[in-house]
Amino acid sequence: MRVVHHRVVDTSVVFPHRLGPPYKRALKTIASDILQLIIQEDIEGHDSKEDASTCMRLMLHKVVHN
Repeated sequence: MRVVHHRVVDTSVVFPHRLGPPYKRALKTIASDILQLIIQEDIEGHDSKEDASTCMRLMLHKVVHN
């Protein structure tokens, strides 16, 4: 979505694709690369709580390590 807002974080903007726009990294890929965390493996679809929790963990990682 490439959302930029003072209260919303788009992880595809914070963790850009190595090829740059228009390419975007998927949350699943970012979580795997940065946190070594496997998400979105449920056969019933995405879990919004898991996605939100992963986004928060990614942003905390960014703040601590950058």
